[in-house]
Amino acid sequence: MQNRFILLGLIVLGGLALAGLIWVLVIAPPKINPQTTIPSPAQSAPDPTHKDLEIKESTTTYKVSVKYPVFSDLKNREVDASVNNFIQQEMERQVGEFKKQVSEMALEGFEHASTFDSGYEIVNQTRDLLSLNFSSYSYISGSAHGLGVISSFNYNLKENKPIILADLFRKDSNYLSFLSEKSRTILKDKMQEYYVEEFVMSGTEPNPENYVVYNFGKDRLTLIFNVYQVAPYVAGPQSLDIPYEEMADIVNPEIVKMAAGGG
Repeated sequence: MQNRFILLGLIVLGGLALAGLIWVLVIAPPKINPQTTIPSPAQSAPDPTHKDLEIKESTTTYKVSVKYPVFSDLKNREVDASVNNFIQQEMERQVGEFKKQVSEMALEGFEHASTFDSGYEIVNQTRDLLSLNFSSYSYISGSAHGLGVISSFNYNLKENKPIILADLFRKDSNYLSFLSEKSRTILKDKMQEYYVEEFVMSGTEPNPENYVVYNFGKDRLTLIFNVYQVAPYVAGPQSLDIPYEEMADIVNPEIVKMAAGGG
């Protein structure tokens, strides 16, 4: 009998010891030295942000679907408002032009309604520069085919104003002649079977009207030629890149620095 009591006591003591061990290792919260400072997570500066806005309309004669960005935290509220206002006005202008074409050109009795679709691409975004592309496609009911058009938007966030192509170059440079010669050489090599000399020579003449769609990348200038400008419709739009380093003698280093993110 006495041995039973001893065995029972040992079992109880063992259970209490095990419970205590579980409390220490698992349940009990860790002790913290009052002198110890617990570092907070690192806080990084917020990056410029944007959200999408859409214009959607549908009637018996046409359909519109447009997506464009609305920016915040680019520089300050004034810059944000200017950028967003420029973009909104351009989108509304494109939609308005499409509706005008529908009212003037669309033919009745066709199965498909007229359509307008547009989206965008952020090509480059630094603390001092923003470069976007807008790609639209419109079809007017009764037409043989639709038409795609690319437009660009480039903005100097530092000075709160648009950047034009001439801003990239020194004032005393004959940059249009340089771009004309460079474009002809690149397009001839790039287009191959779609190369038509008459198209290319006309569409790359050193006139400002031929160089209205462009983007300032981090290390290069991108020129875009819309359908029919330098090639037949079947070839589509054409683009080419010219690294800034190949234009070192004529570029404005301030714009190049802004595009690279070194503002």
